[in-house]
Amino acid sequence: MSWELDLFGRLRSTVKSAKADAQASAALEDGVRVAVAAGVTGAWLDACGYAHRADVARRSLELARHGRDLAERLLAAGSGLPVDVLRADALVGQASAAIPMLDAKRHDALAELAVLTGRPPTEIPAAAAACRRLPFITTPLPIGDGLTLLRRRPDVRAAEQKLAADTARIGIAVAGLYPRISLDGGAAISSPTVGGIASRNNLVWRVGPLLSWSFPNISAARARIRYARAGEAVGLANFDATILRALKEVNQTAEDYGAALRRQNDLRAAADHSARADRLMRIQRSAGAASALEALDAERADIDAQAALAAADSDVATTQVALFKALGGGWENAPAVALPSPQRTASTAPVTASSK
Repeated sequence: MSWELDLFGRLRSTVKSAKADAQASAALEDGVRVAVAAGVTGAWLDACGYAHRADVARRSLELARHGRDLAERLLAAGSGLPVDVLRADALVGQASAAIPMLDAKRHDALAELAVLTGRPPTEIPAAAAACRRLPFITTPLPIGDGLTLLRRRPDVRAAEQKLAADTARIGIAVAGLYPRISLDGGAAISSPTVGGIASRNNLVWRVGPLLSWSFPNISAARARIRYARAGEAVGLANFDATILRALKEVNQTAEDYGAALRRQNDLRAAADHSARADRLMRIQRSAGAASALEALDAERADIDAQAALAAADSDVATTQVALFKALGGGWENAPAVALPSPQRTASTAPVTASSK
């Protein structure tokens, strides 16, 4: 048995370093949970957004085919030109070409979502597969002040605790310059025969202080101190870099989010105006004040405005997820993770080979 006297702080520094390492590992776990939450949410929103954009593209294709049929009827009636039919065919091809890529992007997002939730790519959540519209956040994102941000981001907390652990290791290295004093004790039984082991006279024990010191080899201890201080300098540099990176990411994602919101508002206003123009054109068409081609052009402009707005909605959702990740939020109320425990069965038991 041995009990060391912590005269020079070696044990205290060791405890501080171990606690800081444990807290840094916990912060890294929080960072993984933030990344998983952002990935799952982003994949879900991508699937919804691409589904909506594909629906708009199919309506555009249907409208383009209607326009081609109208151009062909006008040509057959002698009121149209062959070039109008060619232009209508080109519009049909362009509208049809946009659909496969949108469907493929939606499939990729659903497969990504299935994998992120621990399922094979083919086992897609039914709710995500049925989503055809993007959900919207009705409340503003809580950005907060800079200090709150730095305390919330897991990578900043991990870098801070890593720096604290590196600083504590300097104390461990400095304690190596001094002797280590411990109280040692031991007991043993010795007997030339088995029957004499139980005799009290054969019990040998000792207790007393024990001095351990690397003197005169102090150069090794000083080298360890220089190494620990260099590690602290590296930890400080990493901490500063982590803070700057966190501030940069929040600044960039917040600006991108604001730009996406402004673009979405402009395109929503344009879509509203296009819808109003389409309704007015329909009224004029029913009253005989507009031709079929004019009504078709108004409806095509409305579909194009809806497609642009759908793309803007997807961009807003993407920047919201990026801002959420940059802010380091989403891990505080996350449920506990249940880790699987391996179980052996008869088929996985070790097999012993035998020969006859």
